[in-house]
Amino acid sequence: MSDFSRIEQLYCENTVSKSHFLNCFAWGNLKSLMGEQKDTLWDDLKDFYESQYSADRLKVVIQVKTEDDMAELRTWVTESFGVIENKSFGFQDFSRIPKQGLAPESQVVG
Repeated sequence: MSDFSRIEQLYCENTVSKSHFLNCFAWGNLKSLMGEQKDTLWDDLKDFYESQYSADRLKVVIQVKTEDDMAELRTWVTESFGVIENKSFGFQDFSRIPKQGLAPESQVVG
């Protein structure tokens, strides 16, 4: 695990509510993503993209040093992210997702 991943993991463990999705599983590698169903990974990712990925659920944060940098980056961000379709999915409520690896009687839901 890289230093960055470990720092991110510690950040999630210590600042995010224990019932939040980020404390369940936030990143992985090809092996952890495939799990037991190696042949369905592409289909699973495509299904996730089609059912969850929408402009109204995305946030972009940009930090710049000068106002000149901001003007250039604003153009780049608009060109890059403006093409993402807004499927109007609305707010995503993660409070109902049970924590993985816990016995059902100890799972935290919203």
